[in-house]
Amino acid sequence: MTALVSARPNPFQPGESPFHAKGIIWLDAQQIMEARVPGGVAAVCEAMPAHAAFLSQIFVASGHYDILPIAELAQTAARLAGTTAEEYVKTSGKLAAEGWMRGIHKSILRQTSPVDVCKRFSSMMRQLYNFGRPELVTITNRSVDAVTGDIPEPLVWWWTTSSIGFVEVLVRAAGGKDGSIRFDDPQLETMRHGVRIMKVPSTTYWR
Repeated sequence: MTALVSARPNPFQPGESPFHAKGIIWLDAQQIMEARVPGGVAAVCEAMPAHAAFLSQIFVASGHYDILPIAELAQTAARLAGTTAEEYVKTSGKLAAEGWMRGIHKSILRQTSPVDVCKRFSSMMRQLYNFGRPELVTITNRSVDAVTGDIPEPLVWWWTTSSIGFVEVLVRAAGGKDGSIRFDDPQLETMRHGVRIMKVPSTTYWR
């Protein structure tokens, strides 16, 4: 069973949390809002004025930005798009993966096996975020068990849901029939900056 927890309150103002991701994540988020939300980014900004200055800024792909607001903004974008937060975020993950595989990340993301996908996904997380500690625990010819620690709780539901869409695209492109990933219940690791830090077990599987 996939553990999709509801969003936890973000104790920081937009742009002020110490939990950062590369700007490519935000560029994808803006692009998907423009494609799926009537009125695009401007409509989301109007619905969430406290986030407007942050969301409407010009993001640089290689820059580092507060990532915690993305969970709240995705929920609002989903409502404006007339869908559920789960569908919106999972589809966003799929669209991002498809876009990356067509673009400059094509040679990096196209792997020869689903196991290689899991190894690459773990490596990518270390490059994209200033948090997250993925560890591959058990590898078989049909699945990979992993535990990703050091995830801020306000981001857990967004990260797990978007990862489902993202990983499905990559695993299936690598020949893993019906490939997907499921997450088990998050477990508390510690507190940092007043935020609960979680570890999240997962199993990537295919036929």
